[in-house]
Amino acid sequence: MKIDLKKFLAITALMSNGLAAASGCVVIGGGSDNGEEAGDGDGDPGETGDGDGEPGDGDGEPGDGDGEPGDGDGKPGDGDGEPGDGDGEPGDGDGEPGDGDGDGDPDTFTCSNGEEIPIEFVCDEGADCEDNSDEVTGCGETPFVCGDGYEIPPDWVCDEGGDCEDNSDEVTGCGETPFVCGDGYQILESWVCDEIPDCDDESDEANCN
Repeated sequence: MKIDLKKFLAITALMSNGLAAASGCVVIGGGSDNGEEAGDGDGDPGETGDGDGEPGDGDGEPGDGDGEPGDGDGKPGDGDGEPGDGDGEPGDGDGEPGDGDGDGDPDTFTCSNGEEIPIEFVCDEGADCEDNSDEVTGCGETPFVCGDGYEIPPDWVCDEGGDCEDNSDEVTGCGETPFVCGDGYQILESWVCDEIPDCDDESDEANCN
């Protein structure tokens, strides 16, 4: 009779495992550990423990118990709903407003008009907020707010150079009572009816007797 050696060995191995299980013995799987303990960081399947008795195989993947994101230790990146998890909630670091990076420091600046910009854009001598608040309020200065909400530094006020589109920094900002032209531009009340139009619509000279 011709015997298939490969099949014979396979059947013998199955029978041996079955007998061991029935007798209460535990068969330890092979694997190329080179004689080391489970959790030696070689990535062999079925191993647990990374050397400190915690779950994980010590290969640096989530769940190793090595303090990295994904370990379930309550740190950012664990997927437990806390900031930094990448679950789409604020604080995830996915580029959305309010993300944070888990270090407790703000990662965005909220402009006075409500828009948000990256914190590193604040006070960099380039306006990134439409209302310029990142270069005034963001720099810790008390702003003068023009009629349209634009912010300018306090030392720009009443310096004989209009910095607000409505010129309010040179009128209201100087403590003067303004005359407001039809387009919102401010002029000194003393300029009204002086026979010299100062408003584009000449409204300052319109009702003079």
